[in-house]
Amino acid sequence: MNNISNGKSYIEGAKIIFSEAIESLKRGHYHRTIRKCQEAVELGVKGLLRIVGVEYPKSHRVGKVLVNSPLKIK
Repeated sequence: MNNISNGKSYIEGAKIIFSEAIESLKRGHYHRTIRKCQEAVELGVKGLLRIVGVEYPKSHRVGKVLVNSPLKIK
């Protein structure tokens, strides 16, 4: 697998996790909704970074990579 297919796979995973968040919200499981939303955003951002070839730390904190990235995200 290359970076683009890996990135797309991450984004598809993020969509699935976001769907789980919506179900949790409907059931009133707010703590789970927050956690699933955070997980979906994190995985989606990692997918985008992988697609454009930006390395990110193997942690849950990818925000600094976006801020310090030479890419202009509009």
